[in-house]
Amino acid sequence: MRMRGMLVLGGVMGRRIFNLKVVSKEFEGKSLVKRHRLIYGLLQEELQSGLHALSIVAKTPTEVEAT
Repeated sequence: MRMRGMLVLGGVMGRRIFNLKVVSKEFEGKSLVKRHRLIYGLLQEELQSGLHALSIVAKTPTEVEAT
């Protein structure tokens, strides 16, 4: 899975905010909810250690090429 993201530091009381773009063949045939669940599964430690907000764009390589 190839992941690209941007960490935005700051926010309320130093909470971490991420904007994440993930492109993966693993998303083929999966709904948006299932794609997000895969990503959340990989980020459990970060989510439990203070990640405040996460914005996810999860696409297949074919979907990226079409845009």
